[in-house]
Amino acid sequence: MTVRVYRSTDVGAPALSAAAGSLIGVLDAILVNGYGSGGGARAPLGWTKEFSGVNLGAYRNASNSVARSFFYVNDVNATAAKIVGFESMTAIEVGTGMWPDYPSAPSSGTSATMSAIALPMVFKGAAWLAFGDETCLHFFCGPTATTMQGHYLGDIENLINGNVFGSIIIGATKRPAPAITVTSVQNNNQFSVDAYLS
Repeated sequence: MTVRVYRSTDVGAPALSAAAGSLIGVLDAILVNGYGSGGGARAPLGWTKEFSGVNLGAYRNASNSVARSFFYVNDVNATAAKIVGFESMTAIEVGTGMWPDYPSAPSSGTSATMSAIALPMVFKGAAWLAFGDETCLHFFCGPTATTMQGHYLGDIENLINGNVFGSIIIGATKRPAPAITVTSVQNNNQFSVDAYLS
C-alpha cells in the first residue's frame, strides 16, 4: 500500500470553505479523482464513491475485510459535515446497519434525521492536510495550518470474532473540540504532522 500526502497548499488542491459541499469536493479529489496536473499532480487514494447527491457522498475504501463499510458524508451545512458508517447502502440516503450506534440513532441517514443527533463531524477550515492509503484516511483541517482538528475513517485491525467490517470513524462531535497544534516538534501533546510523515 502506498501512503499519499495531500495539502491545501498543493497546486490545484480543492478549497475547503464555509460552504455546503466543499468537503465533498475535497474528499472526491483525495479519495477518488486526484487533482493537479503535470509534476504537481496528486493521484487519488483509490477509494470509490458509490452514491452521491447534492452535497452528499457515500465512499468505500479498498478494504481487505470480508465486508467493506460505506462512509456516508452529509455536507449540507456550511460550517460542518457529519459522517456515519453503514454496513450496506442501496442509495445515497438509504442504508442499514448505521454506526456509530447511538441509542437515539435513526434507521436512515437522511439530512433531517442526522441533524438531531451528535455524530462525528468535520468542522471546516481553510487549511487542510490529509494522508492515507487504499484502506484509511487521516484528515486534518482548521482555520490555519498550525491549528487543526484530526479525523480518521477507514479500517482498523479487527479483534472481534464474527465482526466482518473492522472499520472506524473518529471525529469531533461538537465545536469547539480539542484541536491538534501542528508545530515543528513532538512534545507536550503537540503533534507535528510533517515530522510524523517523515
